[in-house]
Amino acid sequence: MGEPIGRVVGHDSDYMVAFAFGLVLAMFVLYVAATRDQLAKEAVARSDAQRLATESELRLLRAQLEPHMLFNTLATLRSLVDEDPRQAERMIDQLIVYLRSTHAASRDEVTTLQSEFAQLRAYLDIMSLRMGPRLAYRLDLPAELERIAIPPMLLQPLVENAIRHGLEPKLGAGGVEVLARSIEGGIEVAVDDSGLGLSPHPPASGGDEVCGAGLKNVRDRLQTRYGLRASLSLQARSPCGVRAVVRIPS
Repeated sequence: MGEPIGRVVGHDSDYMVAFAFGLVLAMFVLYVAATRDQLAKEAVARSDAQRLATESELRLLRAQLEPHMLFNTLATLRSLVDEDPRQAERMIDQLIVYLRSTHAASRDEVTTLQSEFAQLRAYLDIMSLRMGPRLAYRLDLPAELERIAIPPMLLQPLVENAIRHGLEPKLGAGGVEVLARSIEGGIEVAVDDSGLGLSPHPPASGGDEVCGAGLKNVRDRLQTRYGLRASLSLQARSPCGVRAVVRIPS
């Protein structure tokens, strides 16, 4: 009679051990899930904070860059109104396009390469009217890349740097080319200029601080949106000038 009772007690003990193990396992799974959810929320919060900080830097950068361009454009317009009214009208039209697209970029988190290139064309049209034969430009955006989404005004600082720090201080004529192409795993956009080139010892001036802030902002925005999958690199061109290359994953 004692042996069957022993077996029953043994089965109850095994059941309790299994039940306790299952309960501990369930609690551990719930803890891992809760921890993972909390970490995910914290990661999203950090990402949002970083994105907001980056966009704040973008607005600050835009506030630094635009007055230089706008004041010089208005000064050119003032002289063109009497000397060449048709050119003045053309510049006003392009300035409207540029300001409208800039305003839209301040509200949107993403834009398309087509919209970005349209804004660059308006800007370069204005600059070519200001600089005359000293500035030639070319934009090359294949049709299949027009709808690619990118952060707004990502390329604008690179083009502005090319003109302001490369071509405007240079004697004689020069040019800027913005070229987009497909590469393995994404796209590449190159901004080429034939300006003064990379300075080994840039002077500590406000203009160069703006230039450095522009490059840093582009890198920060690429990292915020794409992580290590995107990059910005600068290369010296021969015989002169700079190539800025942005690579974005597809």
